[in-house]
Amino acid sequence: MNTRKHKEVHSGKEKSKMEGQLGDEKGKEKLITGINDDAQKEAEKIIKQAETYAGERKQAIEKQVNTIMDQARAKAHEQVESIRRNMKSAIAVEIKRLNLKIMDRIMSTTIQRVKERIAGKIITPEYPGIFLGWIIEAAIGLNVNEAYVNTSAQEREYITTELLKKASDTLFTLTGKRIELFKSEEDPYLAQGIVLYAKDGKTAFNNQVPTRLLRYQSEVRKMIYDMLYGKKKG
Repeated sequence: MNTRKHKEVHSGKEKSKMEGQLGDEKGKEKLITGINDDAQKEAEKIIKQAETYAGERKQAIEKQVNTIMDQARAKAHEQVESIRRNMKSAIAVEIKRLNLKIMDRIMSTTIQRVKERIAGKIITPEYPGIFLGWIIEAAIGLNVNEAYVNTSAQEREYITTELLKKASDTLFTLTGKRIELFKSEEDPYLAQGIVLYAKDGKTAFNNQVPTRLLRYQSEVRKMIYDMLYGKKKG
């Protein structure tokens, strides 16, 4: 009887132990399942955060790239415009330089031809009248009571007593002032035209052809400009 009771007690302990073990297994399984669920949720959370972060970074990078591209395009456009402005300015300067070169060349050629044409008049019948006009003009400009007249070797023959008297009479008619003119004994000049100088030698009036042309240079240049580019309409 005791033995049976002992067996029953033993069987009860084993049953309780087995039930405990089963409970432990179930608890462990539940715990593992909970951990797995938590891990999965955390993983999903992290993945979602990572995806969100990645999306935000992608947008930021795309925005930065677009900004850089816009800046690059703007800079490229600015550089193109700068190059265009520089080229336009350089072309304008070059055109102006060429225009000045053309003007100078035409001016030089024109002056040379005028000199040649005036030089060709020395042997013509009309030249004494031209020569007389230069003397009168120089005498008015010099404005002295007595003056000497000098010229080139080729024109020396025109400085006669008659021509000087005629010049003096004309000056008296024009100014009301008697001016005595004398033929210079100094060496003749190389350039065509005349030079009047005061008796004391301190003042003179140059009316040689090259000097006369210099006086009219601005007018000649304007004439050439109008001929090349036309007169400005007012």
